Amino acid sequence: MFGLPKRLKSDNGPPFGSNNFKVFLDEFNIEHHRITPYWPEANGLAERSVRTIKKAIFCANIENKNLKEELDNFLLNYRSTQHSTTGQCPFSAIFNRNVRNTLPTIIPYDNSELRKTDKINKDKQISPANKKRNIKGHNLQICDIVICKQNQTGKLTPAVNLLPYKLTSIKGAKVTAERENNVITRNASFFKPYISRSNNYSDPIIDLKIIF
Repeated sequence: MFGLPKRLKSDNGPPFGSNNFKVFLDEFNIEHHRITPYWPEANGLAERSVRTIKKAIFCANIENKNLKEELDNFLLNYRSTQHSTTGQCPFSAIFNRNVRNTLPTIIPYDNSELRKTDKINKDKQISPANKKRNIKGHNLQICDIVICKQNQTGKLTPAVNLLPYKLTSIKGAKVTAERENNVITRNASFFKPYISRSNNYSDPIIDLKIIF
């Protein structure tokens, strides 16, 4: 109905890495962009939308209402409601006209103003969120030697992988590092400069934790 997208953004789930999915993308010339692993904030819009829809389904289930009908009603209302960051409802943003329903008519904006307003408001939302998480800009550069945080599977597992990586790609906060044949992609906050034991550090595990 809406044609083929030029670019598709997804997480790193198994369905998006299958051979069938790759064939589909190649056949229709669709660019596939995967978000940074272990960093759901990179796909925050989708994550937030899913949470909102789940809440609507949860409420309908508690009230013993027809889930399909309630989901249809929810989507109609959502697509007809003015968005806080764009100043337009999703329907108007896509079709450049108002959807006919019982809600008050929304004054349309042209596309350039829509994008400008959307960016300004999203930037306002990102700044407090980054401050809350203590996320700061990074000074990482390609070829830097770094260490990386790792998932702790037990109390004795160190918070970081003690073997150093070499940075091979940096795209904003999305950073790729390599060690021999092991390639990882993480958010920049996962990496810190590698400090060798020759710098008077008696216990590398303790010292590396202090860095983070």
